[in-house]
Amino acid sequence: MGINGLWNLIKDIPQRHTLLDFAKINGFSYASGTHGVQHIGVDISTLMNQNITFINPSQKPYAFNPDKPLVNFFYQLCRFSKAPVVFIFVFDGPERPNIKHQHKINTQSVPWWTEPCKEIIEAFGFYSHQAPGEAEAELAAMNNAGIISAVLGPDSDSFAFGAKTVMRRYKMLETYGVTRNGIVLVALISGGDYCKGVERIGAVNAAALARGGFGDSLEKGFRDNSQQELVHFLRTWSQELAHELKTNSLGLLAGKRPSMADILLSDSVFPDVKAIDLYFNPVTSTWSPPSADSSDAVAA
Repeated sequence: MGINGLWNLIKDIPQRHTLLDFAKINGFSYASGTHGVQHIGVDISTLMNQNITFINPSQKPYAFNPDKPLVNFFYQLCRFSKAPVVFIFVFDGPERPNIKHQHKINTQSVPWWTEPCKEIIEAFGFYSHQAPGEAEAELAAMNNAGIISAVLGPDSDSFAFGAKTVMRRYKMLETYGVTRNGIVLVALISGGDYCKGVERIGAVNAAALARGGFGDSLEKGFRDNSQQELVHFLRTWSQELAHELKTNSLGLLAGKRPSMADILLSDSVFPDVKAIDLYFNPVTSTWSPPSADSSDAVAA
């Protein structure tokens, strides 16, 4: 699912490449400044859920053949293997949130396709990685750390977790003009995996508010204030957000939106503190370069 309306919002700004062209331009082009095989991360649960839905759109148990999604996955990897790219498939971990799309999920259960998929991935010479929490957040952290060049998948939540490059249907997307914090604001207003959003405001108006710096001020206030101070900060911040909707003082909205301001102020849940925390503080692995002073270092 991801963030409601975000893909439509940024549909006019992506760069479009085939997977092969992306690998050549970014991995083997002198002008790119980078050299070598590109590493691309994939959220395996999103991919397999798509395969299962495609095979059994009615979701009827008696009509489901578990071999078919795996066969589909096999042929997907056949296509992936034609590009000079190393794929890293990331699996969700037990520390992921237990609520998604306003529904409770069992974070301790392991999907039936996990081990078969790992065997197929290994057979193709690709890699599997177990995230501690959400695979989307893990992939974004890997992208930021330079471990992977891009995230492949349709879920726009990757941007909210800080991913810089996301490929959708083999097309690369990079956002411009809105920071990661701004994308979190779009998720909070428009709705996403962790919150339902505010009615009638939508992604376009949310993005205009994000360009006005309200996402950045939210992130700063969220981190700088104690739990007790946060209540007052969020109330003041929401009032400033509503004031901008009413007045359009920054000139980033298409016009004044007084009715939307009233709706925002009357929403008892916005901004959802738990959703803010999940976006700004996702559970991910940590990486750091080896220390030259380490006792394990080998002298030349």
